[in-house]
Amino acid sequence: MKELIFLNLLLIVLGISCAHTKQMSADIQERPIVFDTALLEERYSLWGVQGMGLPLADHRYLLARDGEQEIKIQKAEDFAPLAKDITSAEQALEFVRFLTSTEIRTFLADIYYSEVHKKVEKADESDQEDHWFAIDAAQYEAWYMHEPLVRELDGQYRIERFVASYPRRQNQKIVPPRLLKIWEWVDREGHYRMEIHSIIAEGESVQKILLFQK
Repeated sequence: MKELIFLNLLLIVLGISCAHTKQMSADIQERPIVFDTALLEERYSLWGVQGMGLPLADHRYLLARDGEQEIKIQKAEDFAPLAKDITSAEQALEFVRFLTSTEIRTFLADIYYSEVHKKVEKADESDQEDHWFAIDAAQYEAWYMHEPLVRELDGQYRIERFVASYPRRQNQKIVPPRLLKIWEWVDREGHYRMEIHSIIAEGESVQKILLFQK
């Protein structure tokens, strides 16, 4: 009888343990990321991962998979092992636009901005980037904005772009949404860094052009 009771208890414990393990795995959601760039090694597939912890942004990242190998990507710099050689200004611009695209920046902790452009009357409403991040033509000219400029300097590419940034917490303070002129640096191996050149505007005028999600 004692042996039977012990066996039943053991089965109950094992059942609880298995249920807990299943719940833990269910708390992580994955989805494949479709990306349109030839600048990453073809052998990698890209997956977006979202954990259920709070805040959600702290539990969001990308996984690059090559067979059994996985590379966790949480910042722009983490893409370097996946990047092909960047050997032209056109490729450098394509690479930074890839990093700040809607599909990718959502998963990167240090990418809180996206390129803005002059509003056109017949924008493609199905394209989120065309509909949002658009500056009225008169304001675009008044702020002396322009298309991205790329220069090669000391073996790196410097990309000058105008971007809109999402509100974020920095040094225990909330930084409002801003329109920024930034310099982005990309080397041949795909290492990335950004510096803010100047703040053009901030607040409600910028908030209204932001896509609802980072």
